[in-house]
Amino acid sequence: GGSPFVFTFGPNGFQQARRRPAAGSRPMPGGPGVPLECTLEELYKGAISKRAAFGGRDYTVDVKPGWKAGTKISFDDATFIVREAPHPRFAREGNNLSVWCRVGLTDLVQGSTQRIRTLDSRTISVRLEPFHFRKVVPGEGMPISRSPRDKGDLIVYATPLSEEQWAAAKSWGRTLMVIIGFYIFMYHGSLLMPILLLYQLFRAGTR
Repeated sequence: GGSPFVFTFGPNGFQQARRRPAAGSRPMPGGPGVPLECTLEELYKGAISKRAAFGGRDYTVDVKPGWKAGTKISFDDATFIVREAPHPRFAREGNNLSVWCRVGLTDLVQGSTQRIRTLDSRTISVRLEPFHFRKVVPGEGMPISRSPRDKGDLIVYATPLSEEQWAAAKSWGRTLMVIIGFYIFMYHGSLLMPILLLYQLFRAGTR
């Protein structure tokens, strides 16, 4: 409350200056915003009347399905910005979700069916064919905020490796492929086409 200006007496008499905001004062709309942490479940289904507090005042935010990290919600005297809490099973990229399933070598060779519990507590069955590491399930991702009835995709990964081991293997694998490819190109050019064909078949199995 009070005037936004302060008056001081200096060498030139009375001077007017704008009052500095006190520490902990509320951010104005359009400012950096106060983090509002939401779970993926809340961003999937929508969270009615999620409470947020700042500067000694309570606010009520109606979280809409499909909101992303960085979404801003402005009040007359405060702005909140959505922050996604890490999820133990799912990762989000845009409107898509991904989930990692560990399988044994037998399941990898013979194919497997993965039962996955979704963010809205349904259980879906996803069939992965033999030697396929990746399966895209359309319409099982996050709701699209401007059209909540439409959803992104769910990407299911199934390998004997953990997610960290798979990322490391892919990184080392690319480096090794470049070295081997250069060697074959220089000394065994006739083998290049069959190896490229095998590589394309491998890529098809990981899609």
